[in-house]
Amino acid sequence: MRAITQSILALAILTPTAAVAMPRAFYSDGSGATAQVRQSIELCTAAEAQAEQQRRATIKRGLALAEAALAEREADARAQFALFCHLARRAELEGVSVGAVATVARMEAAVDRALELEPRYLDALIGKGLLLIELPWVLGGDEDRGEELLRWAVALDADFAPARERLAIFLEEEGRLDEMPEAVRRAGQTADSSA
Repeated sequence: MRAITQSILALAILTPTAAVAMPRAFYSDGSGATAQVRQSIELCTAAEAQAEQQRRATIKRGLALAEAALAEREADARAQFALFCHLARRAELEGVSVGAVATVARMEAAVDRALELEPRYLDALIGKGLLLIELPWVLGGDEDRGEELLRWAVALDADFAPARERLAIFLEEEGRLDEMPEAVRRAGQTADSSA
């Protein structure tokens, strides 16, 4: 379970500004995340650098914030993503257990609902793609569909670094880095030269 959640959470962990700011969620009603949801996502990102005991408390608090936000407005893609993020963090800490199957099902339901609400939500596309790539097929894993979602996130915005990075890592691990779309290579080179 640890390898799964590390890969799934790469979006929030390796590039925390993407998960915290989340400027790329396409809300049909134009609304932004509530303070409760923003705080929950910030806590999920912050948990990575914390010691285990503090991390457990942070995850518990962030999960409570996400669940409270969803109780107020279930149709909130960012709150669904916050729930997904904290469940993945908790699964990372708890490791493989009998409850892991239920946790994975709940994680998948949250990220699926986020994408149902906002099909172009880049963070959720990446999270779902990585979940499908990392899960064994008996738990619903589908590497081909996961790759499709990563490619779709890149196609939506080649400048969005987390999408480029996760697709590149996946293709490299598969020995297929030469399949990286040219637009992504150019965007990555532009970003590297401006840094």
